[in-house]
Formats: sequence, structure tokens, C-alpha cells
Amino acid sequence: MNRLRNLVLLLALAACPAYLSAQSSTCIESDPFCTGVNYVFPASVDAPDAEDGPDYGCLGSQPNPVWYHMMIDNPGDIIIDMYSTPSNDIDFICWGPFADPHDPCVEDLTGDKIVDCSYSTASVEECVLSDVETGEYYILMITNYSNDPCNITFSQTGGDATTDCSIVPPQASSNSPLCEGETLELYAADMEDATYSWTGPDGFSSDEQNPVITNATIDNSGTYEVYIEVGGIQSDPSTTEVIVSPQPEVNAGEDQTIPYGTFTQLSGSLDQDPAEYTISWQPADLLGDPTILDPQTENLTSTTDFSLMATHSEYGCSDTDQMTVIVEGDPLSVSINAEEAICFGEETTLEAVVAGGAGNYTYYWTSDPAGFESTLPAPTVSPAVTTVYTVEVSDGYNNTSAQTTLVVNPLPEPDAGPDQSIPYGTSTQLTGTVTGNQSEHVVIWTPEEFLQNPDVWEPNTTQLETSQQYELTVEELATGCIASDQTTVTITGGPLQATISASQDYTCFGESVQLQAMGSGGSGDYSYVWSSDPAGFSSGIPNPMVSPQENTTYFLLVDDGFNTAEDEFFISVKENPEISVMPDTSVVYGTVLTLHAEASGGNAPYEFAWSPEALLEQNNIQNPATTELFSNVTFGVQVTDNLGCVSDEKEIHVTIETNTLSTFYSPVNPELCHGESTTLTGGYSGSIGEAETYWIDASGEVITFESTCEVRPDSTSDFYFVAHDDYFSDSVMCRVVVRQNPEIEIVPEGYSVQEGNVVNICVHDTVDLCVEQNQCTLHWSNGSTADLVTISSSGISADMQFYTIVAENEYGCRSSDSLYAYFSYNSCVGLEEQELSPLVVYPNPAKAVLYVEHPENVKLTNLSLYNSKGGLMISKRITSDKPMLNVEGLSNGAYMLKAESAKESFTTTVLIEK
Repeated sequence: MNRLRNLVLLLALAACPAYLSAQSSTCIESDPFCTGVNYVFPASVDAPDAEDGPDYGCLGSQPNPVWYHMMIDNPGDIIIDMYSTPSNDIDFICWGPFADPHDPCVEDLTGDKIVDCSYSTASVEECVLSDVETGEYYILMITNYSNDPCNITFSQTGGDATTDCSIVPPQASSNSPLCEGETLELYAADMEDATYSWTGPDGFSSDEQNPVITNATIDNSGTYEVYIEVGGIQSDPSTTEVIVSPQPEVNAGEDQTIPYGTFTQLSGSLDQDPAEYTISWQPADLLGDPTILDPQTENLTSTTDFSLMATHSEYGCSDTDQMTVIVEGDPLSVSINAEEAICFGEETTLEAVVAGGAGNYTYYWTSDPAGFESTLPAPTVSPAVTTVYTVEVSDGYNNTSAQTTLVVNPLPEPDAGPDQSIPYGTSTQLTGTVTGNQSEHVVIWTPEEFLQNPDVWEPNTTQLETSQQYELTVEELATGCIASDQTTVTITGGPLQATISASQDYTCFGESVQLQAMGSGGSGDYSYVWSSDPAGFSSGIPNPMVSPQENTTYFLLVDDGFNTAEDEFFISVKENPEISVMPDTSVVYGTVLTLHAEASGGNAPYEFAWSPEALLEQNNIQNPATTELFSNVTFGVQVTDNLGCVSDEKEIHVTIETNTLSTFYSPVNPELCHGESTTLTGGYSGSIGEAETYWIDASGEVITFESTCEVRPDSTSDFYFVAHDDYFSDSVMCRVVVRQNPEIEIVPEGYSVQEGNVVNICVHDTVDLCVEQNQCTLHWSNGSTADLVTISSSGISADMQFYTIVAENEYGCRSSDSLYAYFSYNSCVGLEEQELSPLVVYPNPAKAVLYVEHPENVKLTNLSLYNSKGGLMISKRITSDKPMLNVEGLSNGAYMLKAESAKESFTTTVLIEK
């Protein structure tokens, strides 16, 4: 034990420096140290303040605390120096003495136990312990007040006292935590003539004092243990925990190209759990949230390189990647391309000229004075006053605006002077003016060809022979605005002229034309003389009415007392059309007639006019149809040709005839047997138009609206055929006599008839079949006509026989009956037969399929089906436990079913009914 203690002491004294990878942050977890060792540890940053409870003396704050304890070996004084690398503000406090390093924690760390304390701003501190005694414990707390990363070194630098290094285990440490791919460095205390033995995870072992593992992986994480041997004495093991954190891989995403002044979203990714990492994008000020993988940028105005870093929140392993956002184009800008001024009443286009930005723009125009709004890029405006127009443009990211002022200049106010009247062939002077200074305007008169000088304010006209309107147009030089005014020069008098006009230049034979004489010029006081060619017409009035019988030229002479003027007018006389109509006729009362007419002569095409219009479907076609006629009537017609010439009227006299509706039917008085039907066919004649027909029964109920009617009365009944047109009706009765059918029944004497008209008879018996009838003729299926027939079988085997009988009475009405006679041994009484279990057959009667259930303990091998005459209809081998027969193709009747096993057979009767 003393050898091990000495070894530990030697190790502690020789360990200079000792690198501590982790420190205790509470009193109860304080680490031991001895003053023969230089201690170096990385100071904590952003760690919690020291725990509550102790009296911290001079320490106004206790950030990032580290706790140690030491035990005095040799008494005396001890001086401990502390400093930080790089130089940062550190502080300390020391309590003691105590009998134990842990029991005082933390209530016994009182003010009277404070040995030394410093709260200076220096990076070098000195702790002095005086008159310490062997076995005493002292507790030391060092703080990193600066909260900046640094290493803190402390060791004994003076005093004759020593500490007990036996409380310090051999020193083993590492540069853990580290990141995957980095070099793992292991440290052991430096001892003379010592040998080292390291072991660790993943089969690691080494005899070096400070071994390294390059390109460390996660498999190198875990506990490493070292033994130190000096002089053949081996120390207790010292361990250090190593953490190798995975190396993250980040991807900042693909480079992007965006328009100037717009934003985008970055798409970073991380191959590890993002929750364990701190995300950091740079430059952070250009991102909405630089701590997430996919932040949105601010609006960018220049190409920017973005760097993404992911750092493990606990171990600091990190990776970076870069991407570039390329900004193309220019800043969003807008200008307005527009005129500076317009004249009142004009319109102009405002054009927003946009550059840069995202390239997809929206527009919003407003005006001052208010009243104008538009979302078009180039709206058209026509303001009444000078107006300021503002356009706001957005590209979805940024907005910009521009303004323009559109001056509205008033129009000049010209005056072309008063209207004038002058004699034919003379000239006059026009008097134009304008509001304001004439020298500030340009003037032009039109039409220029009737003016001496069209660009002066008061021009002279040329000599005028017709009235003329002049327009004065004035342009204001300063604004270019133009306005106009008009004046009229009316010419009075003129050369004498004669003009004839007429309502038309032709007339139909026998009609008149209005002539109209017009004089102009001269003195204005006119007299008129009319004549014609051929001669015969004359007049002295200005507007005579003429009725030429042939083509005629009319001459006019106008006299104003000084001169005469002449004119002539030709009128052609057109031939009137002619019309011919159908002869007078007669029609049946209430019917429709088509009228006929033919036109000729004149000038085709023709227009027809018939009367009276109320009795015609159309009165303006060549061959109209009348409405239904009920009284005598006279129709008239005229024709007008293409020139308006009208023919004489022609008439058609229509006489009305009447008629009587009559009905009939077939067959007459039909007779039926009960259950039979007959078809009655009705007809009619003498109707006016088409008649409606129907059949009714004696109660008046309609049976059918057809002309034919199928009836099947149970007894003699009356039926009526009815016909009526729009004016008359008629009906006829048909009596259908119904004869009753005879009653007939086959009775087997001594036997009863079973369901399905089957009688079961012993094969040895003879049976009389008799019928009851009254004066009927009988017809048996075996050819007999007697009231009784006798039937029997061979007596050898089962037999099925079928008999029918038909009875016909004096009216030819028939009835029938039938019977299936089944001869079998089962129907014999007293015969010794083997008892057999009955067959179960269903359904019976059958329609399509017949199922057979065999007796118990009997395996059927074959099924046979025979008709009533013993003919084999079906034979089938049995292969299933539930045999069946398909009887769909067989006719109705009674059949015998035979079922066979290897030793016996069974029979039963089967009925088939569809």
C-alpha cells in the first residue's frame, strides 16, 4: 500500500501540466488536485451561475464556475497562482479548513470559512493560504467572468507547505469531444522511467504515453483506460471518456437566377437530424430567418453568395456549403411616354414604360383631379382640364410610380360672320374674326376655289352662280388648337330654267300621272304652256294631271316675261295584266276547296288578291285553299303585275252540297262456341271529311277506337259500331250469339282418378271407361265412338296408356277430356311383392329438371323414363348421390320413372307440365 501511495505521489508531482477535459460545476462534484501539478482546463462559457447556498464573499457574480478541493500534507503556507490564456477576466474564492471535501457542500461554505477571494478585472489571480495543517481540506472555486473561450492554468508557486497528491488519481485525458475524421489525442501524466498501457473501444491498445488515432470514426467513441507503471509498480487505472461526433454534410442547394429586386427561397439540406444542429446562413442580414434550412431572402439587388453552416449543438462538428443567387436585370422603374399638351376635346394615350424588376407587371392609374382609374399599360384619356396622371407599377415584389402633367389648352373661338344673300353672278366679302389677337392665329377659308385669297380674315368671294357655304378654320399659334365656324352666301335669281318632274315615268292603261313644272332663275314671275306628242293635250297650270292612252311626250314652255325656257318628259303606257279563273263549282258541306287562277299579259311576276279574305287560308297566292265552307259563297280575285298595273276582277261561285253518314259492319250476326273469339269490322260511308269511329259494348263502354274489334263474350252479347264526322253521327248494332260447349268426363268404373288425370290400375285388371253425354258425337283417341270403351294391359309388366275423348254438339261446339291409365303391380291387391322403399321425386309435376332421391341403403345405378305407350324417352347412368333428369324437351303428360340398383328396381309415376 505504501508503494502504491508513493507511486501516486510521484505521478502527481511529475505531472506538469495536467490537461483537464472536463470540470465540476458544483461543490459536491469538485475535483481533487495537488499543488505539485500545473492544472490547465478550458474555461466554460455560457454555463449556469454557481449554485445557491454558499457565501461567495467578494464575488459579485459567479459565472462559469469550476470547483476543486485539496488536502494538506505538510503544514505551512501555500501560494497558488491562476491565469487565463488568452488573457481574460477570471476570479476565485477559497474556503477552509474542513475535515472532508464534500460534507461542507453547500450550507457550510459560510463567510467565516472564506480564506481568500478576488473579484478583480485581471487575468492573473493569486490565492494565499497561511498556517495550513496536515489533513485539512480546502475548497477552491474559479470563475470565467469574461465568458470568452480561454484556458485557465493554476498551480502552486510559493510557500513551504505541500498537499497530499494521493487524493488525485493518475491523470488521463483527451481532446474529446471531436468530430469524425479528426485526430483523437490521448494524454497521460508525464512520469520519468514510466511505461504506459492504453486500451479502448474497437480493439484499441497502445504503449505510448500520448497515443493518437488519426481519422477518428464513431467506432472510436467510448472509455479509454491507461495504466502507468514505474519501478515495477502499476498504478490504478485512469479513464477518460471520448466522444466522436458524426461529421455532418450540408448542401446549400443549386445556384438560382432571379430578377433584380426580387426574393427567393433557399433550399438547404442536412444529412443529419437538424434538431441536433445549429443552422447558420451568411450573410444573415439578407435572410428572413438565417437559422433554418430553407430561409427566404430579402429583395436582392446584386448577385450574392450564400454560405450554409451546420454545427452540432453539443460537439461543435460542422460543415459548410455555398450557393449563389444571381441577380439579373435592373431595378424596377417606370416612366410615362405622353404628350405634354392637347387641345380641349382631343384624346391621347398615356404609355407606361417599365424596365427592370421581375418582368411581370400590374398597373394602376389615377388622376388629379380625381375621376380617372385604369389598369391598362397604355390607357387613352380625354381630360377637360389640365390633369396630373400617376401610374403605380408592381412586379409582385417592389412598387414604383411616375407622374406626368397633361395640359389641356382651350380651343380658339372663331366667327365667320353673318349669312348673306347676293344676286346670281356677283361676289361679296366675308368678315372673319376671332376672340383675342388675330396676329396670334393662322386663318384658312374653304372652299378655296370660290375665294380670291383664302388665308386672310376678310377675303373676297369669286362671282357666284350657286349658293355656297364657307368655313373659317383658325389655328392658335401658341397651342396648335384648331376650331371652325361657318357662314352661308345665298344666291338669288339666276338664269331662267324649266324642269318637268312626275310621280313616275310610266302609267298603266287607264290610270293618270301628275306632272309638275318647276321654273328657276330669271325674274321669278313665271307662266306655263303644256303640249304633247301625239297632240291632243294642252294646259296652262304648273301641275296638270294627264291620262295618256299610248306612249306620249309632254312639252313645257316657261316664260318669265323676258325670256323662255323649255323641257320635255316621256311617259310610257303599260298594258294591264289579264286573269282567268276556274269555273263555278260545288263542294260538300263543311269541306275545303282549293281555288285556281291564271294571270297573263302585263309584266310578271304577279301579285294575287282574293276576297273575301275571312274565308281563305291565304288571300295573296295564286291558288289559295278556302276554310271549311258551310254556305254558298262568291270568291273574287284581281292580279297586279310588277309595274303595279291591275287586272279586272273575276269571280268564282261556290255552291254547298250536304250528305248523310251511314255505318255498317261484318260479319253479320256471327255465332260462336263458348271460349271462341271473332273479329268485328266496322265501316262508314257518306261522311263529310274523315269520320271518327269506335266500338262500344251494351253498357256504352268503349272497347276500341279501331275499326276492327276482337271480342270473346261468355254469353250472347250486343256490340255497337259508332261513326261521326264534324256534323253527323251514325251507329249499328251487332249481336254475337254464343253457343255453350258440351260437358264431357271420362269415368273409370271401380277406380278413382288422381291428380293429373291419372288412374292407377292393377296390371291384371280390365277397366271400363264410360262417359255421360247428351246428343253429342263422341271421338275416342282409339277410334271408338261409343259411350264406353274397355281397357287392359298385357298383365306381364307395368304399362302407361293415354286416352282422350272429344264430344261435339249440334252447333259444332266441342269439349274434351283425357286420362292416364297406369298399370302396375303396386296397384294390385293381395300379390306378394317385395317391400321397397318408395322413391322421392320432385318437383312433380316437373317442368325442366326432375330430381330423384333413392331409398335408404340403396345405391341407384340407372334411371329410365317411359312415355304412356311404354316408349323409352330417357336413360341415364347414375354417378352422383343426387341424380337428376333433364325433361325440358318432353311434352306434357304422364310418364313412368324406373330407378334400378344392382339388385332391384323401383317405379313411380311422373307428370310433366310446362
